[in-house]
Amino acid sequence: TPVAADLYIGTIGGRSAVTSSVTGNPWTWRLATWADSTDGALSSTISSSQTLQQLFQEEWPGYIRMGAITATWDPATGNITDGHTAAGWVNITDAVAGLSFGDLQGTFDNTTLTWQTVGQGVSMDVNTYLYLVQNNKTALQALNIPSFEVGSADLTGANTKGLTVNMNNVVFYTSTATGTPQVWATNDINGSYTTTPVASESVSLAATSGGNNLTANFVVHNWTAGGNWAATVESGSGTLATATSYQNVGGNNTISNLQFGGVAAGTDNGNNNFIGTGAGYAH
Repeated sequence: TPVAADLYIGTIGGRSAVTSSVTGNPWTWRLATWADSTDGALSSTISSSQTLQQLFQEEWPGYIRMGAITATWDPATGNITDGHTAAGWVNITDAVAGLSFGDLQGTFDNTTLTWQTVGQGVSMDVNTYLYLVQNNKTALQALNIPSFEVGSADLTGANTKGLTVNMNNVVFYTSTATGTPQVWATNDINGSYTTTPVASESVSLAATSGGNNLTANFVVHNWTAGGNWAATVESGSGTLATATSYQNVGGNNTISNLQFGGVAAGTDNGNNNFIGTGAGYAH
């Protein structure tokens, strides 16, 4: 069960959390720090350095979280290095989407076939994150939170039931100037529908700008006409065109084989139209 969930905290396991605030903000800020530890067993020995990734989707009453854990395992030292976790989360009750990102370190033992990690990071809602990217990028960089824009795309689609979804200005970020995407976020989701969407109803999205064969699935989790809605963004993949700022510091013109996923949430105005925000992981 997540700790202090009413503070919109997304963590690996929700073991502990501390809230904080920033002054001068135009929104009601939602920030939190988190810390956690995990352990497990290896199915076989690790003989060479390799980077492994585990995707996950979790649900608690009133909350959804979808993300990825990435870490490099080095048999020469028995350490887990360059590890991080990135996830999008939704508070279903308040229809708020957010982003969680943090660093992981740990060790493993090829003899006992066991491993353990510790991690810590920061969680915040989408509007808070995007405000900091634009106005206090230095603070994000100090915490190793992705803040360098890699590229952006607009995705749109409609299904046969009359649900149209537009995810505009979906921006992908990384924590180093020429790194590959680690997270994405947008505060500009909108659309319309003919009949009230139902759980598991989906829309196939495709990029109208910023991508080549860049696609994803928008899958409804819950929807109340005139109320709130939440959805997952699944199976995102394709090629992303990179931003000029990224290219100017030596980044590639495109990011191929991009994969991403996450969550989205927002409000329904009661007149068959809706708005919202979204965030998630990328690799």
